Amino acid sequence: MLKRILGATLMAASLGTASIAADAKPTDPQIAHIAYTAGQIDVTAAEQALKKSKNAEVIAFAKTMERDHKAVNDQALALVKKLKVTPEDNPVSQSLSTQAAKELTTLEALDGAAFDKAYVENEVAYHKSVNDALANILIPSAGNKELKSLLETGLTLFKEHQMHAEHLASNDLAPTFYPVLSSLQRFLVAVFGAVAAGCGAEPFRLRSTASRRGLMV
Repeated sequence: MLKRILGATLMAASLGTASIAADAKPTDPQIAHIAYTAGQIDVTAAEQALKKSKNAEVIAFAKTMERDHKAVNDQALALVKKLKVTPEDNPVSQSLSTQAAKELTTLEALDGAAFDKAYVENEVAYHKSVNDALANILIPSAGNKELKSLLETGLTLFKEHQMHAEHLASNDLAPTFYPVLSSLQRFLVAVFGAVAAGCGAEPFRLRSTASRRGLMV
């Protein structure tokens, strides 16, 4: 099932398309694993920011991301233990982790304001992509009511994260024009766009800070 998602993801990443079989709806164990992986990716990104940034606003934001995503992931682990469900590793989770590791390497090479800007831009795009995936794919696909409820609670919190990141991106931390989306941002659009296509959901597009200022990228 998710092998089809991965195949479509790789095609989407290279050709800019996202099309998979209509029966590629993820299962609850797969949804739990994807959601946990997405949260852990942001925890790791926050930990990197806390080590590298000297900007008080960025540090405060990163601390919030680390705390909140860890808390949601802890709740997710408690839930799957209660339900006696084992989260199922899958190509989507694996691909997200691989690409996130590459992005961490890219950000590690940056320092000072350049790092802060890139980190904040990534957080805006990342939360936009994950929130769209939660709302349009993972929550509708979840069969267990408690899992669905936890995802809905997470979405409410992550929307606040997105607004916080957008606020940071709108001040002096953000470049006047940021035309190139990171590889992780484009990969997330490809991944969740492929899953959306397989579930029959409306595909979504990622807009950078620049596009919100009237410059589509």
